[in-house]
Amino acid sequence: MHIPKLQYPKLNLLLISFLITYLLAREGVFEFMTQYMNGHGYISAFIGGLFFSFGLTTAAGIAIFIAIAPHVAVIPAAILGGIGAMIMDQTILRFVQFSFQDEFDKLRQTTTAQRIYLLFHHERLSEKLRKYLLWSFAGILIASPLPDEVGIAILSSVHDINKRTFGIMCFFLNAIGISLILLATKLIA
Repeated sequence: MHIPKLQYPKLNLLLISFLITYLLAREGVFEFMTQYMNGHGYISAFIGGLFFSFGLTTAAGIAIFIAIAPHVAVIPAAILGGIGAMIMDQTILRFVQFSFQDEFDKLRQTTTAQRIYLLFHHERLSEKLRKYLLWSFAGILIASPLPDEVGIAILSSVHDINKRTFGIMCFFLNAIGISLILLATKLIA
């Protein structure tokens, strides 16, 4: 029996991990996180930030923030969560830049990727505007509860990315996303 070789095995594995995480969260597998982390306040906010950034654990991170929301002040918890998320995002960026580069190079050769490239590299768009659009789109993905790997993968295509600027951006965007989760939970409760 011949098993066909996947063209993008790492990216397919990443997508499968998102699906598995979603299915596990839907079945309540992450419920123990809310019970365990509820009494740990601001330490839980930092740990929740670490979980919030990584696709496999995003649901657990959100569950932690929902569980601690009634027990913490929004701004300090969002700051600590943002620091945790920034640390994880920096780690993910290093991993993606070194581990996924071969598949990104292969993806760039596809017709779809070349069309997207031409769309963004139209003669009417300046290089500065292109970078602004790229960072804006990636920033929206990083700030949202969606896994940060997608936004980070987009930014990893920028070879001259400033690590400090990236870290500051990740901190603020994740802190905003976390504060919105905490505020929404407080308003609903």
